[in-house]
Amino acid sequence: MSKVTNHQQTAQHSDIEAHLLSCDALFTPKLSSYVNIHAYSGKIASNAVTFEAWSQKNLIGLVAAYYNTSGEVFITNVSITKPFTGQGIARTLIMQCIKKAKEHSATSICLEVHPSNTSALLFYKKLGFTIKEQNSMTVNMSYNLEIAHG
Repeated sequence: MSKVTNHQQTAQHSDIEAHLLSCDALFTPKLSSYVNIHAYSGKIASNAVTFEAWSQKNLIGLVAAYYNTSGEVFITNVSITKPFTGQGIARTLIMQCIKKAKEHSATSICLEVHPSNTSALLFYKKLGFTIKEQNSMTVNMSYNLEIAHG
């Protein structure tokens, strides 16, 4: 397996779109079932802070977050391509997002997960996210930056 390097804010719209298309079926439910991937990747490229894992010239991991002025960060995407799952890449990218949020004096990081995506729910709980709200379509989770996490 080739070396993985991490970067911030280097992915272009086309890189993000290609990555999301390659990860489409890994989302629960499929990403394309609820967003237009071309438009969504353009929005991420234009408006989000991206934490990226690259293998050669391929974007293989992506955490995209919106940092707003109210002190809340919203993670809109966490995705790793199939050959690279289970290697700690998502954890590394989320930890970079948390570090940047702390540097920007944010108070919390929020994200949404589909309730049937049990592996993602467990993963985020291990990182210190807690469930704030839940319904049949989404589980809203939050990471409180004002409390110390291990």
